[in-house]
Amino acid sequence: MGKSQPLTAADRQIAFVLGAIVAGLYFRAVPLDLLPGDAGEFQFAAWNFGLAHATGYPLYMIVGGLWQHLWAVIGVSPAASLNLLSAIYGGAAAALLFLLLARALPGDPVPRRLAAALAATYLAANPTFRSQALQAEVYTLQALLLVAVFWAAWRLPEGETPRAEATRFAGLAFIYGLALTHHATALLLAPALLLYLFLWKRDWWRNGRAWALGIPAGLAPLLLYLYVPLRSGPDASPWYHQRLGDGVLTLYTNTWPAFVDFVTGRSISVGFHGAATALDGVSTMLLLWLRHFEWTGLLLIGIGLFVLVRLRNWPVLAMTGVYFVLLQIFNLFYAIGDIFVYYIPLYL
Repeated sequence: MGKSQPLTAADRQIAFVLGAIVAGLYFRAVPLDLLPGDAGEFQFAAWNFGLAHATGYPLYMIVGGLWQHLWAVIGVSPAASLNLLSAIYGGAAAALLFLLLARALPGDPVPRRLAAALAATYLAANPTFRSQALQAEVYTLQALLLVAVFWAAWRLPEGETPRAEATRFAGLAFIYGLALTHHATALLLAPALLLYLFLWKRDWWRNGRAWALGIPAGLAPLLLYLYVPLRSGPDASPWYHQRLGDGVLTLYTNTWPAFVDFVTGRSISVGFHGAATALDGVSTMLLLWLRHFEWTGLLLIGIGLFVLVRLRNWPVLAMTGVYFVLLQIFNLFYAIGDIFVYYIPLYL
């Protein structure tokens, strides 16, 4: 593991200013109206604390609904406020990424800050990330939670006693649990985190206090999924109970099998490509990477990987590398039209 650099007041101030600038630039382009597609669905469903499409996104819906009602007090429309919230998540993700890299990168403060600011700027200017920061969508919050997981994982070795390690482990488990309540692809991060833990400390699992604190901390956020059955009725989610002649077409039944299908996404699953189609998608994958980073950005990525290998920072390489490979393979096989948004965690 690399040695963490202490964060200074200057680091925090830079992160705050950077996040504010990013969010402010997004604000200038955010539409203030009701949007079509998934964004419009979220704008309606969050305001009513109802269900959106599977997997439900309970964390996003609860926070988004509270945010909409808060700003409605001073006359901001629910559609506009939820669009603006995505921009705030985007700015926060860029700011937290800066802080993470300012801690993790070796060297003197000025080069570290410049490198961290460059990485955060690349994220903020990423075309797909920016497009999702301008509408009521789930992907900027997904990016923020992913950076938060990396932050908590990086801080784990800083615990100097078993008690401190257990506390930090519980923090990591809690944040990862929140990520699981938001987007199902967070499951692909689990093998990477396990490998990271074993490379950091082979006997980490012997810390009984870590399990005692970590298990409830990780499971507690999953209780947010109770939002699905609790808010699936016709009052909160009338669009799931549509009139059809003299009857009602119920699109979600409050049963255990329906709940499992809903939160796992099986109720709307579009399936997976075969191997041949997935291989055909490699050209699209390469085009996405080139269009989002150009050759300069790809060169910087290569330099970053070289530095990690040179520093023998195997835990971080394992965590980020395994997750990258698993999610990239998933993206090649997952048969969905807007697969490009699933690349946002990879761009991080």
